[in-house]
Amino acid sequence: SVFVVTNALRLRFFKPKHVFEAVPCGESCPIAEEMPEEKPAIVIGVGHLGHALLENFPFSHCGISVGSAFDVDPTVIGTEISSIPIRSTEELEEYVKANKPDIAVLTVPQHVAQGMVDRLIDLGVRGIWNFSHSDISSRHPELAVENVHLGDSLMTLSYKVNDLSRTRP
Repeated sequence: SVFVVTNALRLRFFKPKHVFEAVPCGESCPIAEEMPEEKPAIVIGVGHLGHALLENFPFSHCGISVGSAFDVDPTVIGTEISSIPIRSTEELEEYVKANKPDIAVLTVPQHVAQGMVDRLIDLGVRGIWNFSHSDISSRHPELAVENVHLGDSLMTLSYKVNDLSRTRP
């Protein structure tokens, strides 16, 4: 198990399942127990979702350090979001070889996702947090992938709200 303390909660993540429990911590709760060392990461795609993640998601609370982000849009290349530099995807190979990120956060359009995954695998990236609106596949057992489906999550919430409506008088 891995324990992380954020906002006075102890989160216990069970491996390999994606299950966690949140338990209020007392004053004696350890700050971190068995926490793996911080993993270097990159973000690929700085559109609306990539930008929102860079600006608002607490990567450091999850043991992740984002060193750079990449995009194809010349209007964002050379800028920064939350002190994270935005580079051209043409610089990806050079950056990854020099900085060796373990994780890539993928927020690119669906039609380029698999090609980008193959490119990242060839560069040695070991984990992908995929927001590309389609499951990515890999023939590489050494790659860890977490496909995030925001639509599925919203449908689950809608179902729960609907279920509440049926139980109320």
